Amino acid sequence: MPRKAKHNVTLEQRVRRDLDFLFAQYGASVVANTVEAFGISELIVETDGVELKFTNNERDGDYRILVAPRSVDGVWELLHVALAASTGDDAKSLVVPIYYSDEPTELSYVGLTRLAEIMKPRFAQLERAFAPENYSATHSRMVEIERLVHPR
Repeated sequence: MPRKAKHNVTLEQRVRRDLDFLFAQYGASVVANTVEAFGISELIVETDGVELKFTNNERDGDYRILVAPRSVDGVWELLHVALAASTGDDAKSLVVPIYYSDEPTELSYVGLTRLAEIMKPRFAQLERAFAPENYSATHSRMVEIERLVHPR
């Protein structure tokens, strides 16, 4: 008997609410929502130009948002690095605290609201930078930024 697939309903609701501009302005859709062993959740949202992967590792308290081009083979990159490569902003200024476990009804809620403030004015640039004709140059910039932000 096949196992029933698990979904992280809370994570999907949070993404749809806090990043509603992706769905309203960019026609985003959720294409995957899985919960793996050890409580690792992945939610993948795609627009015309990009895929966004929201990961949540409950055990380690690790929250990440990765981005990849939708129509070209590319690698998943941390969102702040991809935004910096797309906009010319300093990657360190685009790092925001991300929590999927705090309570949305509390005044102290962080969730994805700060991320939405950073992404919304930059998202069209991100999609252009990840377009097939621009992705090679964007990828090169991301590699340079990665070396600066996360030196070995």
